[in-house]
Amino acid sequence: MPPEKMPHKMNHKGMNASPRMRNSGASSSNGGNDVDHPAEDRHSAIPGATGGSNASNHSHNVNQAHRHTRQRGAGGRNMKSNVFLMFLGAALYSTILSLTSLSSMSLPSVSISMSMDGVPVTTDSINIIKSISATLDSEHFLMELDKERTYTGDCKKHYLSNHTWGKLVAPYTDKLEAKNIVARMAISGLRIIPTIAYYNEHNASNFTPPFFRSLNENGGAIIKPTHFSGGVAQVYQNLYHCFKKCTKKTVDKMPVNNNDYTYLVARSTMATDLQNLYRKAETETQYQYIPRGIIIEPRLRVENMMEYHWWVVNGHPVFVCLRCNDPSTGPAGSYFSMRFKRLQIKMEGLPQCRADLEKPNTWDKMVSIVQQLGNNLPNGIIRIDLYASENDIYFSEFTFTSNGCRFYYDPLVADAFLYGALYGYFTPRQLTPGFVEQAINQRFWYVVPLLHHLNPKDNTTHNAVTDMSMISGHPNDWTTCRRTKWHNTHNSTDRCFGLVSNLDQNYPIRCVGVTSDDLFVVGQWRIASITAAWQRVDWEWGMVIGAIVVLLWVSGVGKQEKEWQLPVIIAYLVAVTIYKYFQPTNMGLISPESLGTTIADSYRAFVSVHPMESQIIAWSHVATYWFEIAAWRSRTVQGVLFWYFMYEIVTSFVNEYAHQTEEERPVRCLRVTFIHATQQYAVNDVVRAYLLPPFFVYVYLLPKLIFKWIPFMNVE
Repeated sequence: MPPEKMPHKMNHKGMNASPRMRNSGASSSNGGNDVDHPAEDRHSAIPGATGGSNASNHSHNVNQAHRHTRQRGAGGRNMKSNVFLMFLGAALYSTILSLTSLSSMSLPSVSISMSMDGVPVTTDSINIIKSISATLDSEHFLMELDKERTYTGDCKKHYLSNHTWGKLVAPYTDKLEAKNIVARMAISGLRIIPTIAYYNEHNASNFTPPFFRSLNENGGAIIKPTHFSGGVAQVYQNLYHCFKKCTKKTVDKMPVNNNDYTYLVARSTMATDLQNLYRKAETETQYQYIPRGIIIEPRLRVENMMEYHWWVVNGHPVFVCLRCNDPSTGPAGSYFSMRFKRLQIKMEGLPQCRADLEKPNTWDKMVSIVQQLGNNLPNGIIRIDLYASENDIYFSEFTFTSNGCRFYYDPLVADAFLYGALYGYFTPRQLTPGFVEQAINQRFWYVVPLLHHLNPKDNTTHNAVTDMSMISGHPNDWTTCRRTKWHNTHNSTDRCFGLVSNLDQNYPIRCVGVTSDDLFVVGQWRIASITAAWQRVDWEWGMVIGAIVVLLWVSGVGKQEKEWQLPVIIAYLVAVTIYKYFQPTNMGLISPESLGTTIADSYRAFVSVHPMESQIIAWSHVATYWFEIAAWRSRTVQGVLFWYFMYEIVTSFVNEYAHQTEEERPVRCLRVTFIHATQQYAVNDVVRAYLLPPFFVYVYLLPKLIFKWIPFMNVE
C-alpha cells in the first residue's frame, strides 16, 4: 500500500548553461552546446521524430552553399598549376556527391525509446504527439534521480517503522497465512507446498523425538518460523542444520539419530523462536503483527529447481531476479525482464549468475501466474517468490521489505523504476517488457576519461583516448558521478552533481569528460538535426571573415598574386588564436602539456571517432577539408580568406551534421569531450582544428576509405 504521504512529481529543469572546466560557469557554444534550442529541435532528439522537413531545409541550404562556391570559384583562375586544378575539380565533384547524399539521405528508422504497449511509436504514427509528453516525463524522471525517489529510499522513509502499513501487510507476510491466501485464489498451475505441522506456544510439546526423526523420511522437511525472516532449517539425508540466518549452535550439520541430542537442539531453537520477535521487527513492523508460530513443510528438490523473485508494482510484474548457485561465487542472482531479456541490475552482496542462462520451460506459465497473483494483491511494491522445476511451479512467500530496505539497486535507475511505477510516472500500458528493458538498460550518460594513466608495470603512459572500452555508459547522473571518482580523485560527488545539474536536461545524450584534475559536461542530441549542426558553427568569426572577403572583392584589394601567401596564412592563424584566447571558456594560451602531446592525442582521437562503418562521415570529410588546402595553395589574399571562410562555415556545418549520424554514443561522446577539452587552450585548439585535419583526412582516412568501400581494392 502506498504511504500516507506521496512525494510530488519532480520539476524538470531546463537550464542551458554547460559548465566549463576548472570551476568555470559556462561552456562554449561549440564545445558545450550551451545554446537555446527551438522546440522542433528538442523534439527531433526523440527517436522516431520526423526528419523530413529538416532534410528538405538541409537540401536547400546545401544547394545555396554550393551555388555560392561556384560563384566564388572564379578565384581558382589565379591558380596556374594544372595538377592542382585537376585535384580541385575532382574534389569539387566529390563535394557535390557528398552534399547531395547528405541532403537526400534518409535518417535511420528509430522508434521512440519508450514504446507504448510493446509497439514502438514511429514518425508515421498519428498518436506521436500524444505520446511525446508522457515519454519525456518518464525519461526525465529516470535520468534525474536522487535516493529518495527510489523504492529503497521511499521504503526507508515511509514504510520502515510504519505500524499502520505493517498491520495491513502482516497477513501476506505470515508464512502460513500467505499460503492460505494464495490457495484461496485457486490459480491454475500454481502448487502450494503442504503444511506437515504447525506449532505455537500452546502445542509445542507435540514436537516429539519420533516425529522429528520421521521428518528425515520421504525426501526430508523444512522447519521455519512464520513470524520472521530467517531461522530456516532442514532435515535431509539424516542430517539437521539451519541454513538461513542461523544461530551458531544450529549452523553445523548434526546427525538426526544422535541419542536425541539433535532433537533437543531443534526443540530448543523452536522454543526460542516462539518466544522472540524477529530481530528487525522494530523497523519491519509487519512482523510484529504476525502470530508466532513454526511450520514444517516437505522439502522441495531445490537442486532441480530455480528460485525466482518477481517484483510486482500495483499488480503489474516489472522484472524478476533469478537466483542461482554459481560454483565460483556461491549464491548469486541475475535480473530479467518479463520476456527473459537480461537487465543490467546488480545488488550489493549478490554476484551475478553466469551469462549463458537459458529461458526455462515454465517461464511463460510463471509470468501468467505472477500476473494473476498481482491482480489479487493490494497495491504497492511486493516481491513474489516462486520455485520452479522443468514442469512444476511452487509458491514460496511474499516479501515487502526486501533486505530490510538496506541496499540500493545498481544502477539506481532500477530502484527508481519501481518507485516511478508505484507513483504513476509510468502508466500500466507503459510497463511492457520492452519499456522496462530500455528504461533500465539504456544509457543516457557517458563518462569519457581524457587522462594519461601511468602503467605501474613498465612505467609507460597509457592514453585513455585510444581505448574505447574506458568509456562507460550510465542510465542516470547518480551512477555517472560515482564513476567519475574512479578516474579523478580531485572531484567530489557533490561537485559532479553541481556540474551535471547545469546541463540542459533536454539533451538525450550527456557526455562527462574527465581530465586529471577536473571534469566537464557536454550535451548531444540523439538524431542528426540541421538546427543543432548549425548552432555548432562559429558564426561570429565566420561572418567577420565573410565580411572581409566581400569588402576586399568590392574594393579590388587583395588580388595581387604571389607564389605563396604564407604571411597571410600565418596572420590568419594568429588572428584565430587571439580570438579563441579571449573567449569566455578559454583557460590560457597554451596547454601545460607539450604540443607533441596535443598532436598525438588528436591523432588517437581522430582514429577512434572515425570508424570505417560510418561512411557518410568519412566522405563528408574528404569532400570538404580540401577547402583548407585550397587556402594554403591560394596565391591571393582574397583566395586565402575566401577558402578559410568556406572552411569555417561549410566544412564545420557539413561535418558536424555528419558526425551527428554516428549511431555509437561512446564515439560521439569521445569526439565532443575531446574537442571541448582542447578548446580550453587557444594554441592547442588551432593546431587541432586548423593544421592537423587535412593530414588526418587525406593521409589516413581517405586511403582507408578507398580500401574499405571500393570493391576491387577491398582486401578484407
